[in-house]
Amino acid sequence: MVVAVVAGLVLAGVLGAVVFLSPSSASLPPSFSQAWSEANGSVADLLGGGWQLLLAVGVDQPHAQVIPVGSAVNATGNSCTLTALPGQSIPSNVTVPSYSGSLGAGRAPLWLLTFNQTRTGTVLLVGVGAGLAVPFATLTGSKCLSSLGEVLPIPSPFVDSVAADRTAWTDPVSNASAFVAADPSIDSLLMIAAGGSGRSGGGLPSGWLFEFTPCGPFPTGGATGNETDYLVAVGADGSLLGDLTSSTACPLAPG
Repeated sequence: MVVAVVAGLVLAGVLGAVVFLSPSSASLPPSFSQAWSEANGSVADLLGGGWQLLLAVGVDQPHAQVIPVGSAVNATGNSCTLTALPGQSIPSNVTVPSYSGSLGAGRAPLWLLTFNQTRTGTVLLVGVGAGLAVPFATLTGSKCLSSLGEVLPIPSPFVDSVAADRTAWTDPVSNASAFVAADPSIDSLLMIAAGGSGRSGGGLPSGWLFEFTPCGPFPTGGATGNETDYLVAVGADGSLLGDLTSSTACPLAPG
């Protein structure tokens, strides 16, 4: 539930922050730690400071994609409200940049980060791309914030995406590189970093989820039939937690 809510929110709010940012071909796309550093600098004094990172999402897909913001907002079930920061606006459409590197590199041209201000409960969305971090919008809504309230802050130290993805890609147990090589349709990756869940009665561990998929991370349209996703979980210390395959009806990309 938490990941589904955040994916919709991040798409709706943060992608707008990077709609004008073009990844530079002269440098590698950023890793998570680089994106976190850029984002921390951009929010240090914003609205009084005191921000903690809850979630980060890195997006790799082979083709640039224009997505209507309205459809993303509707995907959250109208439980969340985005409010633009002063001097910003929420666009009608946003663009997800393309990525042409290895899915085992742990880098992405677009990172989407969700921060929480502990003293106020305010949730802040930040987009990072092309070496720039842009705080974009705050998030409100009791049902929405209730879901995010289950998420613990990302701890320090926390393994960078480069090392975590290397584990997913090369560990003899998960061996995502072999899985992807055996299924040429898998061309996209969603990397999700989270501090874990503090839900009473048991929670989720802090760490990474890597979803290697033939569906773009933000597909829209009718279903093409069953496809196979490969998911690998890596802990905050870089150790392999587990892996599984999942059959899904892969939606069509926009035409």
